[in-house]
Amino acid sequence: MFRFLTFLIIAGNCYISFAQENPYSAKTIPDALKEQADAVVRSESMSVDLLALDRMQTTFRQVLTVLNKRGDRHVRLAVGYNNDRQVQEIQARIFDAAGRETDTFKKRDFQDASAVSGGTLYSDSRVKYLDYTPVAYPYTVEFTYETRQRNTSPLPRWYFLGGYRVSTQASSVAVRWSDPMLRPDVLEKHLDTLRVDRSETSSGLRYAVKNIPAIRREPLSPAFREIAPMVYFRPVNFSYEGITGKATDWESLGEWMQSHMLRDRDQLPESTVRLARGLVVGEEDPIEKARIIYKYVQEHTRYISVQVGIGGIRPIEAAEVDRVKYGDCKGLSNYTRALLQAVGVPSYYVHVEAGPRKFDFEPEFPDLAQGNHAILAIPDGDQLHWIDCTSQTLPFGYLGDFTDDRLAHVMSPGGGHLVRTPVYADTLNRQETRADLVLDNQGNLKAGIQIRTTGTQYGDHYTLATRTPRELSEYYRNIWGHLANLQIEE
Repeated sequence: MFRFLTFLIIAGNCYISFAQENPYSAKTIPDALKEQADAVVRSESMSVDLLALDRMQTTFRQVLTVLNKRGDRHVRLAVGYNNDRQVQEIQARIFDAAGRETDTFKKRDFQDASAVSGGTLYSDSRVKYLDYTPVAYPYTVEFTYETRQRNTSPLPRWYFLGGYRVSTQASSVAVRWSDPMLRPDVLEKHLDTLRVDRSETSSGLRYAVKNIPAIRREPLSPAFREIAPMVYFRPVNFSYEGITGKATDWESLGEWMQSHMLRDRDQLPESTVRLARGLVVGEEDPIEKARIIYKYVQEHTRYISVQVGIGGIRPIEAAEVDRVKYGDCKGLSNYTRALLQAVGVPSYYVHVEAGPRKFDFEPEFPDLAQGNHAILAIPDGDQLHWIDCTSQTLPFGYLGDFTDDRLAHVMSPGGGHLVRTPVYADTLNRQETRADLVLDNQGNLKAGIQIRTTGTQYGDHYTLATRTPRELSEYYRNIWGHLANLQIEE
């Protein structure tokens, strides 16, 4: 009898051990979440604690199973930091297909690098990252980190799906506040088709979803952000670089930007002011003066890529950009604004969401998180002339499809307001090709070709004007290289 009971206990324990499959095992993923997926978010959570007006803590954890090589792009083992934002904890653990742990990486194992290349103006913008190379598929990554910072704006956004061809098994985000004045506003996007668990108390709110299948990218699919289920949080009362603010609308946010982020950043050395004024001697038209100053900036500065969020909201002082002759979009826009001011031409600092896809600022959701690029708008009666100060080749007043046709935050005297950037009508977006062909008796074909582009088509081709004859020859050879015995006259 004793042996029989012992057998039952051992058999029961074995049954339990097999029934309780390793939670990191790829076998436990529901089949529906594997369909059309290259990776599956097994579990993902973020907690944002607003401990005070000038103190915030963020905790993040993600367990991601990568099903194939294409899924590697969804592994993001990195977190940015700077003088304000400090990384307290960071760790990554790797598991094989069966859920057995194969590697553990502590904070000391992560590499530390500058988040900005090409200049020292943003030396405090850095990133801790892990460059992991998988040895087999599927595999699972658990990534966790904790950060603390004094800036309480902007607040993180939360996406319940990580992109095309990635599904989500469980995802949640929570925001907690120590004082009712710190409660953020919330904007929900594309949650209508999901079963969302929303909960709120007097000191916090939480969103959670489960089992979202992957979305397959198709030809002409929209940008994922246009369809992704997400929630935005924005602080009404906040602190940024030790300066408190309150954003009730875009006007008040623009006023705060001008009073605290832009004020006194436009001072230039007297020698540079004299130089700028000398450039426009004899010119009375403000727009022509602006063209001259814009050309000077293009010829005497270079651009380094730093997004608005990475390098902070406040631009580098104009005098510093004048000294080193380079800057990011914020620094170069502010520098150009200072030069224009020196010659008596007003201009407005502008935040815009730049990129090949058009994204408007949310009219009812004033927030420092919106916008990744800075440009200028120059008033001329009832119209505005727009310039992108990062380009050394774009003509004055031309934006192209990088920033066209989208609501942007224009910071004009008295506050800020949303204005739509120029729209290039379809009738203007043209490429016209004229070819004169001569076919001789031997079958040789000689052609003279003239190509004229306008609108956004011009933006795709304008850099050809800066190429050498040899470079142009190579460019067209790549296009028409399928023609036998092609010869291009330089």
